[in-house]
Order: sequence, then structure tokens, then C-alpha cells
Amino acid sequence: MAITWEQIDRWVQLSGTLKNNKDNEGILRREICKEIFGDKVGKFTEKQLLDLVPPGQPHTLHLELVGKSVTSLKMDEAVLQELKNKGKLSEAAEACFVRKLEIKEGPLRKIPKDDPVWAAITESPGMPTLEVKVLKNED
Repeated sequence: MAITWEQIDRWVQLSGTLKNNKDNEGILRREICKEIFGDKVGKFTEKQLLDLVPPGQPHTLHLELVGKSVTSLKMDEAVLQELKNKGKLSEAAEACFVRKLEIKEGPLRKIPKDDPVWAAITESPGMPTLEVKVLKNED
């Protein structure tokens, strides 16, 4: 399939409005969920029934809103290590943490492809990036 002007034009339009739409969606979602959750804090799911009549419509819509409150936890590795060194970290508490290996791509790319370390690595495609530049407009 050949790339068409319509595809490029539509992509440029969508990518131009994507960030703005995503930001606005996030703001509205937070506002709505704040109304659903009230003062409740933590990780939970809350449901609310809502009857609304959309402008210009004769019928009432009966809606169920389901909001899921999400929290994130951050660990201070230095404090954790200090607790462990002082013997104040139980086995049960230590089992709550996992250290995740990360790949440093710069040094890895310098290792030959026949090195055994490559057997432990799987490379899979991610979301590509695309940039469109008008080099010349022949009017």
C-alpha cells in the first residue's frame, strides 16, 4: 500500500490535537472522579448512578459512573537499605520489594552480537515515532 496525502494530512491533524485532547480529558476525568470520590482517599472503586437529560434530547439517560481511585507508592532505597543494615527489616517486609534489572543500551550496543549476554535479551518493536517536514511546496 502506498502512503497517501490523506493519511499524512490526517496524521498531522490528529498528532497536533492529541496532547491538548489528552490534557483536557485528564482534567475532566479528575473533576468527575473528585465528585464521585468525595473526600475518600486510597485505592478503591466507587460507583455512582446518574440521571441526565442531554441538551436538546427528550429522554433521560440513566448512567452508571465507575471511578477507580489509583495510588502510587514510592520507595526510598537509602532508608530501606539503612533499615536492612540495622536489622530492622523483617523477612516479610523485605519480600515486599523487588529490584528490577535495567538495560543500559549505550554500553550494550557496544557488545558484539555473538556475545552470550544477547541470549538473555529480547528486542521487540515499540511505538515508532514519525515526523513530517515540508521540504518544498511547489505552488
